Amino acid sequence: MRVGDYPALTGTMVVLLILAFTRLRPARRSIAHGNHCRPIFVQPLTTVIAASREPAAIWVSEAEMKRLQLTESLIHDFYTTDFLTLATDEGLQDHLRKAIARYGVGSCGPRGFFGTLTPHIILERELTALLDQPALIYSSASAVIPSALCVFCTDGDLLVSAYDASPEIIRAIALVGSPVMQTECLPYLHFPGTTGKELKMRLESPDVISELQRGKEAFEAFLQTLPSVQNSRWLVADSIWEGRLLHLPLLLELTEKYHLRVLLNDPYGLGALGSHGRGAPELWEDAGFSIFPSSFDLLCQSLEHSLASIGGVCSGAMHLIEQQRNQGLGYCFSASAPPGLCEAARYAIRQLDPLVEELHKKTAYLHSCLMSRGIPFQACGGPLVMIPCEDAQLAQHELLRRQFLVGIGSATLIRVTVTRGHGHEDLEALTDVIAEVIGQ
Repeated sequence: MRVGDYPALTGTMVVLLILAFTRLRPARRSIAHGNHCRPIFVQPLTTVIAASREPAAIWVSEAEMKRLQLTESLIHDFYTTDFLTLATDEGLQDHLRKAIARYGVGSCGPRGFFGTLTPHIILERELTALLDQPALIYSSASAVIPSALCVFCTDGDLLVSAYDASPEIIRAIALVGSPVMQTECLPYLHFPGTTGKELKMRLESPDVISELQRGKEAFEAFLQTLPSVQNSRWLVADSIWEGRLLHLPLLLELTEKYHLRVLLNDPYGLGALGSHGRGAPELWEDAGFSIFPSSFDLLCQSLEHSLASIGGVCSGAMHLIEQQRNQGLGYCFSASAPPGLCEAARYAIRQLDPLVEELHKKTAYLHSCLMSRGIPFQACGGPLVMIPCEDAQLAQHELLRRQFLVGIGSATLIRVTVTRGHGHEDLEALTDVIAEVIGQ
């Protein structure tokens, strides 16, 4: 049989091949989008190997002291994001040991393939009650956004994000392959407080009002340039970035006006922001705004910071959550979280109210210490504080030489993490050392 004997069949096959390659190429090209954010330091550049750990400090061995050129074995820990210090809590550890004795260490497989045990189901129910909307847990916090976006976005959708978005969002955008438009106009706010009442007072400041008005005009001008698409347009945003808080009421006002769906990434909010630790939406609700977790199409949060566990949670409308159960790659094909750690998260949720209040007091005290010394900083209403400096890597090294371990937010920002275990004397000592290092 020769190809020339069947011209109609040959022509049909050629057309199908051309259409297939033409349709696949745009999605592949969008992965290599040129407007990615600058690199983000998510680990301390100086590795510290701890011999033992306390709620607000770590101990190192003599060999580690020599390697790091330290004079003492005790290092004050302002890097670890265990905000409520539950990872070292005796009650939680005892609860975890009992769960391991009953369920074992690991699970059998993915949630849909014999990997669902009683702790997984109960934890999802408690998170649903806490957030007042259906919730789904993932075994890794870094898998939540990529898995959720891949379910709802295709090459016919448009993604909108910030230039300096978090690594989770950048990774998700690359995996989805949808066209991307990035902006520098998201309305972030410096908020040196912890309560909704303080946030409301901050928003009444004339300087803040004028700043937000300029930000609103710039963001609205950007939204007006968005092209129409075949399916839907998604805005994917971080609730906290570089120590600043996203203005959620303004964001929702404009996304509703210009018909964008919203995925909010709130990794540090659960257990740290809001009067009951429900996250950034609750903080704005405390300030008198009608902002709830259900105000967003999808709300992604982490269990790995305040709740002494692993994994993440995605909450939203019932049909969006059930669709992830059926099609989410990170849910269907990743091994489920260890049942013992699900029990640890349940234990932490039941302790939230008094612990969150104590954390807010420690955070407010650090803010007052920094302001009294005239040290500039960026705050978000939570336990993460960013302090500008000329060289963050050098500043981190100098602070470590003085027995203080801090993180790095960017090339010119050091990140200080406040936890419930820090005493007033620890926060005062840190402030004095930072003033020496950055020259204030």
